[in-house]
Amino acid sequence: LLPLILWNEAHGIRLFRLSSCILPWMTSYEPEELPDWLDIQKALREAGDAAKRLGHRLTFHPSEYCKIAGERPDWVSQSVKELEVHSRIFDEMGFLPASPYNKINIHVGGTYGGEKEPVLRRFAQVINDRLTPNCKARMTVENDDRANMYSVKDLMLVHELTGIPIVFDFHHWKFCAGGQSQEEAFRLALTTWPKGVRPIVHWSESPEDPEKMRSAHSDYIDGPINLFGLEDQVDVMIESKAKELALLEYRQAVIGGWTIRPKQRNAELAAQAAVVKAEAAAAKAEAKAAKLAEQGLEGEDGDGVNDKTPSKASRTVRKSSSSVNNSNRGGLKSKGSGGRKRKARKESETEESEEVDVSDDDDYDGDE
Repeated sequence: LLPLILWNEAHGIRLFRLSSCILPWMTSYEPEELPDWLDIQKALREAGDAAKRLGHRLTFHPSEYCKIAGERPDWVSQSVKELEVHSRIFDEMGFLPASPYNKINIHVGGTYGGEKEPVLRRFAQVINDRLTPNCKARMTVENDDRANMYSVKDLMLVHELTGIPIVFDFHHWKFCAGGQSQEEAFRLALTTWPKGVRPIVHWSESPEDPEKMRSAHSDYIDGPINLFGLEDQVDVMIESKAKELALLEYRQAVIGGWTIRPKQRNAELAAQAAVVKAEAAAAKAEAKAAKLAEQGLEGEDGDGVNDKTPSKASRTVRKSSSSVNNSNRGGLKSKGSGGRKRKARKESETEESEEVDVSDDDDYDGDE
């Protein structure tokens, strides 16, 4: 963490979301069980001391799988433990007394096929009854990006029952306005923050690719970020796939008077890179074809075929022949179905990895 904080300081970044992967599988053990926990404690304290000295504000945003209002007790218990470990990390960093200045931000998590109010009350009850004082003191809740989910107006019930602040997300408001204008929802969320703690708001934009889901996040942002005249009263967390690069490019766009739009510029660069990549692939394929042709002309028996290097077709024939022999021993079905299962499993793993990477997922981009 310390090198990240120092890098941020060198680049003028003083609001930073930490990754929840600091302690992988954090709900599966107690921190003290780690063999190098004392070293981890020391590293956390050094990072926390540096952040305080430099005036950096660090936050967390656990994933969408943190569902304290869920209907299954095991979900709730694991989610509570996850929140407590996040809070413990901030304790170890020396961020005391605990407050939403170092927020741990989550969503309510769903309606679970029912009415909103009972879910909001379950959420509030867990906040009040099951979280330690330090963890509760750091909690915030964020408005959602689907019309059937929770707007700022909906979340006011959670604030009234628990006192935790609402993080206003400008992008999410577009898909779940709750009958309020953007400025109304923004200003209402700001009223929930305690005196002396600057509210945090989230800014993101729809993806550059028009075919992608509009509520997802873009790589870069164009802005302009409109804070309705309250620029000196709030902190803005930019949520984007390019993370710190998006911030640095947006900053340059502002300084340059918007002569360059980051999203447009990087879309053009991506298109140019795709052309270069395609040309390189074509050149590689051409070179490979030429090499194969050259090898064919140097065949040992003069017929234009290299007898020592079996062709792809001949390897396929041999493999097929081997499979047929296996089938005579009753092994074809087992081998074939197993191969298909392995292939399906591999494709599934690849798709899952790509989905998580696009995560952005929506809201949960890790360090931003």
